Amino acid sequence: MTNEKSFTKYEETLDCLKKNKIEIEKQQEILRDQLQSLSSIARVLVNLENFMERGWHLHILEVLEKNKGLLAEDKINNSSIIKFLEEIKKIATETRKNTKPHLFPRNLQEACQKADIKIDSNSSHPIYKFNQGFFEIKVDDGKKRIYLSNYESSKIIDFPADIPAVLHYLQQEQKRIFGRSFNGKTFLIKLRTEYLAIIKKNKLTDGSSILIRSIIENLKKKDKNLTSDEFLVDLSKLVREGHGEINDRRFELQQTKDMKEGMLLHGTLSPTYVGFIIFKKV
Repeated sequence: MTNEKSFTKYEETLDCLKKNKIEIEKQQEILRDQLQSLSSIARVLVNLENFMERGWHLHILEVLEKNKGLLAEDKINNSSIIKFLEEIKKIATETRKNTKPHLFPRNLQEACQKADIKIDSNSSHPIYKFNQGFFEIKVDDGKKRIYLSNYESSKIIDFPADIPAVLHYLQQEQKRIFGRSFNGKTFLIKLRTEYLAIIKKNKLTDGSSILIRSIIENLKKKDKNLTSDEFLVDLSKLVREGHGEINDRRFELQQTKDMKEGMLLHGTLSPTYVGFIIFKKV
């Protein structure tokens, strides 16, 4: 009898342990969700702080709108933060109302002059060009949005039309493209190496015409960070500087009417779409 009682007590204890374990796991899941929510809220607040410091009021309104579910009172449960968010929204909304769309061209021009950024002379609202047409921003007055593109990328990024943000993203892209070091001889060696690899693979003779984008794809396999717009600018520099001879061969570019296959050289006297490369014997 004693053994039976002990066994029953043991089973009851084990059952109680299992129930407590399940309850703890449920609480753990709740706390995990709460922590994840708080982490998300913290990231939003960091973004808001960043945008406030920069004066990006349209960015602030976009963040608040996109995260209104996350920033609801029942999620935050902190009256001071809720009041703070309401005040931010009020300030940003008033600033947006006081911003006159027809003054955007003048304000952008002034901001670019202060930042030493030159707008191309052939620019006119709503399209502005930079760096001899390489970069382009298009303004959507209705949506109050900016679309930044370049020769190779129809849309690099789009963002709310805060003028300080235009300068920030444009300078960031200008540095990425034009702030890199360039060695013409090294770049020519890369071109020649990939050219030879392609003609060997396809059983072609040296001097055959090869699609430029085939060379880009080969290079990307070796360098995951390489982008086609960076390659285009380097290729354009090589053409301008005239470093064209290697091992008794001179590279030449052939034009194409196919705008998808071709690449528009930057900064050359006669901008044309080139699609193929050959190495002719000197």
